[in-house]
Amino acid sequence: MIRYKKGDKVKVIDDNLSGVVTKVEEDKITIETDFGFDMTYEPKELLPDVGMEEEIDFDAKPIAPKPKKTVKKKTRIEKVFDPRKQSTEEKKAKPVVTKKTKKFRKPPLEIDLHYGQLENYDRLLARNLILSRQMASLKKRVERAREHGYDRVVIIHGKGEGVLEEEIKKWLNEIGYHFYDADFQRYKLGATEVELPKF
Repeated sequence: MIRYKKGDKVKVIDDNLSGVVTKVEEDKITIETDFGFDMTYEPKELLPDVGMEEEIDFDAKPIAPKPKKTVKKKTRIEKVFDPRKQSTEEKKAKPVVTKKTKKFRKPPLEIDLHYGQLENYDRLLARNLILSRQMASLKKRVERAREHGYDRVVIIHGKGEGVLEEEIKKWLNEIGYHFYDADFQRYKLGATEVELPKF
């Protein structure tokens, strides 16, 4: 059994949550999730967070916003315009362009369906039972992603023989979700990105 200590990064098996260990008891481990909640689990419900997810430095100091520039109003001076006598100040003056704020889009949630990452991992289990466990886990985790406000998920199924990928795409077609191959540079051909409809 893996022994955890305070400060370890962990992820919850079959729950798509990760966080940092804040308290370790005999048969209970409390973690602070990425969403800022304290949650308690048994050690068997956790795995060390060493997956494909990007490392995020939670101790980094927030960057202070730059102070806004105040624009002084110019007094209006009426004069006859003569292009030959245009002052250098007028030549340098540029129109003020206001920046439009971009809408923040949450990055997609990664759902790793490699069998070794699932709860109750059993190397001797029959292939059809492994597939049914992977699909059950996927359905549960996609629903949780929607509940947490994600509009996209990346399902990591691997390349292999393509049986799992075929089953996933069949299910997505049945429920009418829009999907496509995930970023090739990052996942090669081993992942599918899915657009989640809003409630």
